[in-house]
Amino acid sequence: MTAGNHSRVARTQGAHARVDGRDATLELFFYAYTGLIAESDRHLAKLSFGRIHHRIMYFVRSRRSLSVADLVGILRITRQGLHRPLRQLIDSGYVDWEPDDQNRRVHLLHLTERGLALEKKVSDMQKNLLKRAFRSVGADKEEGWRQVMSKLAGANLT
Repeated sequence: MTAGNHSRVARTQGAHARVDGRDATLELFFYAYTGLIAESDRHLAKLSFGRIHHRIMYFVRSRRSLSVADLVGILRITRQGLHRPLRQLIDSGYVDWEPDDQNRRVHLLHLTERGLALEKKVSDMQKNLLKRAFRSVGADKEEGWRQVMSKLAGANLT
């Protein structure tokens, strides 16, 4: 993004005041995230699903033998917060669960074929946007971006 584009994007809507420094970075982060999820949100909404449904499917696919307790920890939400969207995915045939062989009280989650197809479609929408963005600014920028995102995701910020 050129300096001119950066200035244009980093303006507040109401007062049209110029935003600089960390405020501009924060604003860009907001707009980038909104842009990243817009297409996938529209697609999920057609199915009466939202972002949480995609997150559930993503982590169930990307982690093998994931329990409900594991998913609660990964998503950093309560069991109560997970219950409704997970139940919707199970009832709609996107997610299935079965008792763990080692502990019958634990249920392991997995995506059905239908769930795998939906998760891939929605994730590919977002991955393709990232791919195009890195291609346009230079693939060498991706590692630095990942380092910043890793720090923001919870790694220590010392």
